[in-house]
Amino acid sequence: MRIRNACKRSLFITLLASNLASPAHALNAKIDRNTEALLRQHDTTAEALRSAPGARPASKVEAFVSDPRRSKLFVPYFFQMPRTEFSPLPESVVNNSSNLLVVDQLRLDYPRNPETGRRTPAVPALKSLVGLRWTVVNQSKDSAGRLKAATALGSSGMVQTGDVILSFRPEWYASLPYSHLQLGVSHTGVALLTPNNDGSQTLHNVDMPLDSETWGGASNDFLNSKHYVEAPYLHIVRPIALHDGVNDEQERRNVEQWLLLLRKNASKFYKNPLSFNSDYMTSNYKTDNDGNADLTFVADLARLSLGGRIQGRYGSKGYSMYCSEFAWAVLSLRECDPNVEKDAFLRGEMPSCVKEIMPAMPILGNYQTAFSLPDGSKKTLDGAPLEVGLADGAMMIADVMTRDDKTPARRNKFIRGTFITASGKPEHISSGHLAVQKGILAKNPKFFDLLAGYFSLAGDIRYMNPMSLTAADQTKLQQIVGLQLGFNERMELDRSGNPVFENGRPVLKAGPLNYSPTAFLVHALLPRGEKLKSSRTFSYVTSVTFIPTEQIRALESQLSNSN
Repeated sequence: MRIRNACKRSLFITLLASNLASPAHALNAKIDRNTEALLRQHDTTAEALRSAPGARPASKVEAFVSDPRRSKLFVPYFFQMPRTEFSPLPESVVNNSSNLLVVDQLRLDYPRNPETGRRTPAVPALKSLVGLRWTVVNQSKDSAGRLKAATALGSSGMVQTGDVILSFRPEWYASLPYSHLQLGVSHTGVALLTPNNDGSQTLHNVDMPLDSETWGGASNDFLNSKHYVEAPYLHIVRPIALHDGVNDEQERRNVEQWLLLLRKNASKFYKNPLSFNSDYMTSNYKTDNDGNADLTFVADLARLSLGGRIQGRYGSKGYSMYCSEFAWAVLSLRECDPNVEKDAFLRGEMPSCVKEIMPAMPILGNYQTAFSLPDGSKKTLDGAPLEVGLADGAMMIADVMTRDDKTPARRNKFIRGTFITASGKPEHISSGHLAVQKGILAKNPKFFDLLAGYFSLAGDIRYMNPMSLTAADQTKLQQIVGLQLGFNERMELDRSGNPVFENGRPVLKAGPLNYSPTAFLVHALLPRGEKLKSSRTFSYVTSVTFIPTEQIRALESQLSNSN
């Protein structure tokens, strides 16, 4: 429970207890040369800053937290990201980050020296490094201080309109297996930047529910609602579609206009006909027998923001959305210009510009169960396109960390850690998330035990030779396919709950698909250039935290006295 208790502390303690490798302004910090050499193989915060004009020397705090051999990170591996998937910081961000502290935090291995018996830090290969990039902002309890922090973030360029804001809960460690599989992510909002008279920009959040407690309202939505004040850790992930070089400026402008319309008109439609859905297992996403999605609920959100009425399958009854579905729907309007498509939406039409931002996902994909070929590519068991699932994230991170292991022993330790459950009441877990785990266990009390077994079997695939499978390998593969189909609810069952077979093969149906808050982060875990059923749709930018100035000053004083 030491890890869980440490996560409750203010983040400056967490930062001091982290494997930090390259702070944004700590240009003169003493970083281990081997670590630095590895990091420079990739675009890093430190590397970007070396070429920035007017760079300042590192403060005592920055220099201290930059030393990966003097500190540790008290969060589990499944709350971190592969280092290779950190988005490079452009110089524009570096030049505007004077009010921020940005540190690339990495997790080092601490193997035992066989001669001395002591554990000493070892720098793994870059491809096996995981960690987080922290953006540290001044924390103030009053609205004026939070507005200043939101303006510092908005003006830095670190966050941009259309980015997804994920509330991150390190205190979820050792709470529920469901919370771990959610990667500690509890809530989803969408970022909106608005200009100020002095040339700065302020970051706003637009969220479902569109109420004062979560969203904050149009006059209080600068990360100042009760939710954001109580959740001082945030992940920022970026939709690649808004930054891929194809109509980027227009698409970002479209998203901006939809968000402004939603802020303006929310009071006219929130709760009736659009309400909040606390059941994350019940989405509006439906497909026909050919797999074509019915996106009328996305068009209805556009109609409501334009002051119109819903025209979809819900009729006069109205409908509901949960937070991540709202974000998904807003970004699925990115190609729709509200000024151009307004009349079509208000006539009840479905313009062709409505396009899902990313595919809705099954519980488990086939990404982890694919064979790795000599050329580095992956091939699935049945030749189907690669796909990731909502519950795949933790093991995708474990796979990065154990990439070069010769046996599955260490990966299996990570699996056991993922399914740790603590006694007592979990902290800051909403009734909606608690209901999901309760519903899962009510349906199948052995759900998480079976899932742990699935992950263990999936890990064994990397040690199989796809060209020469043994009888034991074949048995494992059959178990994997059966479990995967079962978790994804794709097998047709008879009245007794047994699978239906035809010609020796199970009869399959279209299982439920979803986009929970963790879906955005799972997509950001994917390696760049990986060929999937759909292209990689989000990238990890940073994790934001708020630290009171007084705590930083106290730490500076402590460091000065210790020298």
